[in-house]
Amino acid sequence: MKLSDHDFHSGLPVAVDTERMVLGSMLLYPAEQAPIAIDLLTVEDFTTSDHQKAFRRLSAMVAEGQKIDFVTFGEALMHLDGFPKDMLVEFLRGTTRGLPKILNLDAYCEILRSRSSLRSAILALNTGLVALTAQGADRQTILEIQSVVAALGDNDEKASGFELIGDIIQNEENGGLLGFLQTAQEAMGIPWPLPTLTNATGGFKPGNTTVIGAETGGGKTTMATMCALYAASLGYGVAILSAEMTKAEVAKKIVAQYGQVCLSDWMQQKQERAERDKTKAAAKALIPFTIAIDERPDVTPAMLEAGIVRLKRKHRVDLVIVDYIQLMESGQREDGNSRERHIAHISRSMKKMCKRLNIAGIILTQLNDDGKVRESRQIKMDASNVVILSDKGGGNFEANLEKARFSAKRRVPLFFDGATGLFFETENI
Repeated sequence: MKLSDHDFHSGLPVAVDTERMVLGSMLLYPAEQAPIAIDLLTVEDFTTSDHQKAFRRLSAMVAEGQKIDFVTFGEALMHLDGFPKDMLVEFLRGTTRGLPKILNLDAYCEILRSRSSLRSAILALNTGLVALTAQGADRQTILEIQSVVAALGDNDEKASGFELIGDIIQNEENGGLLGFLQTAQEAMGIPWPLPTLTNATGGFKPGNTTVIGAETGGGKTTMATMCALYAASLGYGVAILSAEMTKAEVAKKIVAQYGQVCLSDWMQQKQERAERDKTKAAAKALIPFTIAIDERPDVTPAMLEAGIVRLKRKHRVDLVIVDYIQLMESGQREDGNSRERHIAHISRSMKKMCKRLNIAGIILTQLNDDGKVRESRQIKMDASNVVILSDKGGGNFEANLEKARFSAKRRVPLFFDGATGLFFETENI
């Protein structure tokens, strides 16, 4: 049964104001917000025909890579979707007037999805009741109505968020008891390039974040690019947000690590012929790897998530690396809020993003003079694992596993080869 505009006033669950806010966010911030809404919603999640036309047109423009502003969107809406010209200006104003920048657009999208699901169930139930009261209603009709009622109950239970442990263990979709006793390959985590840290942490698991902290120049970027390179070599897709280095600088660092050539000699054009050949071979070998790099310094969590959602449409993304968190923008208004609160917001947003997109996250952070994570304890609270790198001198480093959700804390001695830019576990040299 198709929902008409008149049905708004018939008691069905709708959220018209939320629909306007989602559409307004897509129109005002197309690069950041539109991909999030497109990824989570369908046309049927909107109720009025005007809202459905607007969402359909915005989705098409994003898919085609078109520039989106009031003029281009309005023209497309009129000429391609038959939107009345005399109503267009008021529609655009009503959608965007006084709309603040929504930082958790996914929560608003979830509201629309839940209302849409409930509407569909109610309308299906109503159709069944009409058939039941009609002459000749049979057992099959009654069974169909019962299934709709059962689905409503299931939706209500899922909305509560709670599930009995017995149901979790015996979940048929996950293979029942035998499936529960096994560890799925995707849940085992992406390995570190250092075996001891892989064993201690379980790797970089989907939905979790790992913090790597160090002082300025303390090796956190080197460790992160090693992790990216190793993950990509195993077939995983990696996205790197580098707010401090350019794309080319990050790429050259990874090429030097892969080819085990001296980066400083390369950058200063001091390589011998054999080293140049090794560098060239390494660069060619890395071309098929899925390592995507973004160098924008003013990225907010919403922008980062939107970028990864777009990237996932074309490439595999299993791991996102942020270098480093203090250089990101929170997207929140200042209003006297401390920098610590902004960093805390970024950290929580990163954690939520990883859970929503089912990817693993590595967050790099600077340390204060006392060796503590800089500016926010929330970073450590949100992370599943926290590794602090410290330079002991003479190429000797230590990876201090300060927090490990799946094992005990421990210290791992490392050796740093400055020429190749690689860390090695001391006991494995």
